[in-house]
Amino acid sequence: MQRIYIDPGHGGSDTGATGNGLLEKDIVLDIGYQMSVYLRDNYEGMYRRMSRTDDTSVSLQARTDDANNWGADVFISIHANALDGSARGFETYIHTSNPSGASDLQSVMHPQILDEMHTFDSSVPDRGEQTANFHVLRETQMSAILTENLFIDNADDAALLQDADFIAAVAAAHAEAVAEHLNLTPIENNDDSDNGDDSGEDFTFQYWDGSIIRDGDQGNHVEELQQRLVDLGYSLSQFGIDSIFGTETAGAVRAFQQDAGIGVDGIPGPETHRALSR
Repeated sequence: MQRIYIDPGHGGSDTGATGNGLLEKDIVLDIGYQMSVYLRDNYEGMYRRMSRTDDTSVSLQARTDDANNWGADVFISIHANALDGSARGFETYIHTSNPSGASDLQSVMHPQILDEMHTFDSSVPDRGEQTANFHVLRETQMSAILTENLFIDNADDAALLQDADFIAAVAAAHAEAVAEHLNLTPIENNDDSDNGDDSGEDFTFQYWDGSIIRDGDQGNHVEELQQRLVDLGYSLSQFGIDSIFGTETAGAVRAFQQDAGIGVDGIPGPETHRALSR
């Protein structure tokens, strides 16, 4: 199983770039979250983990330590840029040492994301495939890339970043590029239109086989449970959606059970899954 680490930059008191009423931390979390969901819904053979799934401060060291300890195969750090209001465009960075794995990843991701941006605005400048000595690129032990998704303080770029369809397309482009780099297997006959949102319709678990999920269990059924909890507002801020049932997910299950008025034990069995499906 391939392991994909998604790192929405900044968070909490660190807003990142600001401009035109937008905060970088919010935009990149949206892209990262939608990237994770897109991968879940369209590919198999991988786990995903996010450095943050809500508006939480996470240090750079904590991000790279977490990815390294988890054994990630790729590290995708998502950002938006700012300068003086006049600059525009998309750029990507890998470490200055130009490791071959990261270089291969960049050669796939950069053009795919840029091409998708050009379907919305063909004038988006290509600022190039670059290198830098950023902490998240230097201290990670896997192929790592940082994407700078337009300039938040530029009016034209900000208009794109406020377009929900643009954000979804950019997230999908991130996901598709990673899937190509890792040679992931597409899910066949994937006509499930349920994206996990709380639209008022019953949610259907696709991977749960009816058994109790216990500490240490791994796989799509755990990932699906985690995604449902996050969709309903239960934070997994430390480990995120990583397909591993541990203490953080158990805590979110307990919080949900208490709110739902069912037995509180932190163990997601049939009763909890029924409640989560409503």
